[in-house]
Amino acid sequence: MLYCLALILLIWLIWRIWGWAAINTSFSLSQSKYYTASWLQSLAVTNESYRTTLNPTFAIEETDRLVSEHIACQVRHFRYTFAQLLSFLFLYAAASAILLGVGGWLVIAGELTLGQLVAAELIMLAILVGLPQVAGYLDSFFDVCAAVEEISRFREVETQLPAKATAVPVPKDFTAVFKAVKFSRFNRAKTFDFTLPAFASVRVLGDPISLKWLAELMRANYQPETGLITIGGIDNLEIDRQSLRESIKVIDRVTLLPMTISAYLDLFISPDSAHSKQQALTALGLDEDIARLHKGLGAKLSRSGWPLTQPQAIRLKLASALLAKPRLLVLGDIVDSVEIGVMEEVISLLKQQGTTLLYFTKRQDLDTFSHTLEIEPESQRLTDISAEANS
Repeated sequence: MLYCLALILLIWLIWRIWGWAAINTSFSLSQSKYYTASWLQSLAVTNESYRTTLNPTFAIEETDRLVSEHIACQVRHFRYTFAQLLSFLFLYAAASAILLGVGGWLVIAGELTLGQLVAAELIMLAILVGLPQVAGYLDSFFDVCAAVEEISRFREVETQLPAKATAVPVPKDFTAVFKAVKFSRFNRAKTFDFTLPAFASVRVLGDPISLKWLAELMRANYQPETGLITIGGIDNLEIDRQSLRESIKVIDRVTLLPMTISAYLDLFISPDSAHSKQQALTALGLDEDIARLHKGLGAKLSRSGWPLTQPQAIRLKLASALLAKPRLLVLGDIVDSVEIGVMEEVISLLKQQGTTLLYFTKRQDLDTFSHTLEIEPESQRLTDISAEANS
C-alpha cells in the first residue's frame, strides 16, 4: 500500500513540475505557428511587391524573426516534454528495481514465497511498463489544450448582431448628416459635424484616417460614442445593414480577390447598372491592357493585383465601382496614381449614375468637384465650389 501511494505521489509531482509548464508552452507554440504561417501566406500573396517597390530586406528579416521565435517555442516545449519523458523512464526503472529489491528481501525474510514474488512482479511490471507511455498520451493532451485555446479565441472576435426585423431599406435620398458625432480609436479622437449632400462630388482634405472612420461609421460597422448619423433623415443604425454596406463602396487599397478578371467584375454588377463590363473597362482605359494579357478577361488575379500593375489594379477597382453603382463611393489617395483624363471621365460617369463621391486626394489638377470638405480633428468645413463659381 505504501509503495503504491509513493508511486502515485511521484507521478503527481512529475505532472506538477513539468505538465503545467508544458501546457503553457504548447499555447505559445501554437500561437507562433499560426503567426508564422500567416506571415508566410501574406508574403506569398505580396511577393511581387517585395520584389519591386518594397525593400526585400524587411521581408527576409521579418521571416527570420518569426521562424526564430517559432523554433525557440519548439525548444522550450521540447525541454518540458522531454524532461517529463525522462522522469517517467527513471521512475519506471527505479520502481522496478525497488520492487525487485523489496520482493527479494521479503522472500529471504520468509514473508513471501518465490511464487508469490513472481506473481507480484508480473502484476506490478504490467502496471509500471505503462509509465513511459504516459508521456506520449500527454503530448496528445498538450496538443488538445493548444487547440482548445485557439478555438476559445473565437469568443474574442467582434460579432455583428442580426438585422432587426424592423430594419428599413436604404432611403432614396442619400444625404448624410453627422450631428456632433464623436469617435475615438487607437488613442485618436475626432468629432464629425457636417452634412454631405447627395449626388455631390467632394474633394476631401485632411487626415487620411478620416477616410476609414467616415466610411465605417456610415456603414454602421463602427458606432459613435456620442452624436447621431442620419441618411435621408433616418438613423443609419435603423437601416438594413447589408443593404447599407452594399450602397457604400471604399477604394483605399490595391488588394483584389484571387479569381479571374471576368469573375471579379461579375461580383459587382448591379441589376440596374448602366454599363457593361467592356464599357466599364473601356472608360478606365483597361480594355487594351487586359486584351494583351494571356487569356484576357480569363487571366487569374492575385491578391496584390498581378498580372496587372498597381495603377491598372486600381483602375480595375474603379471599373467595379462603375458596375456596382453604389450610392456613395469613397476614394483614398491611392487613386491619385490614375491619370487625370481617366479620373475626369470616372467622376463624370459617377455623376451621371447618381453616385455621391468622397475623394481624399492630394492632387491639385482635378477641377471637376462640386464641393470641398476640410476635415480637422474637432470641426469640418464644407464649401460648395459650384455655387461660388456660379456667383
